Amino acid sequence: CSKNTLQDVYIDKFDTLDESLTEALSSSLNYWAPGIEIISIRVTKPHIPDSLRISYEKREAEILSQKLKLQTEISQSEITRQQAENRKREAVIHAQMDAEVSKINMEKQILEREAKKKIEFIENEIELAKKKSETDAKYYKEVKEIEANEKKLTPAYLKYTLIQGLTKNAKMYFGESIPKYIGEGMKILDTTE
Repeated sequence: CSKNTLQDVYIDKFDTLDESLTEALSSSLNYWAPGIEIISIRVTKPHIPDSLRISYEKREAEILSQKLKLQTEISQSEITRQQAENRKREAVIHAQMDAEVSKINMEKQILEREAKKKIEFIENEIELAKKKSETDAKYYKEVKEIEANEKKLTPAYLKYTLIQGLTKNAKMYFGESIPKYIGEGMKILDTTE
């Protein structure tokens, strides 16, 4: 008992004190006085003087109070730590949500730009086809006009149009004082011959 504290003897280990004492005494007796056997031991609670008991109870109350304070501080720090972890998790969740929203918006913008690009490509193709069609129509018209003119513009027709053009723009003077006139092929012809 001398190795144990008052707390151990009076409270913590008192219920096992009988068995411990029986074993200790039995082993000593077997060594020093063989043949003596201990059947049972019953230890009563020791009587503690009031002054010692009161100081012990005060000390125990202080220790209990300190333990309660320590447990309160530990639980408070645990609560604070859990709250910090919760805030951290919430921040991570919000950051992930913001990242996902940003990713969705970026994908939406990419799809819109791709759609706009396709629309522009289609409009350019339509404009190109329209210009090509207009150019082909103009070319066809000019080819047909050339073919028509080749058939129409024979040497006899050209001579006829030349004469008509000359007669429309030319002024003719008749009389004896004018010996010459402009005639075929824009040559000045002498009428006196």
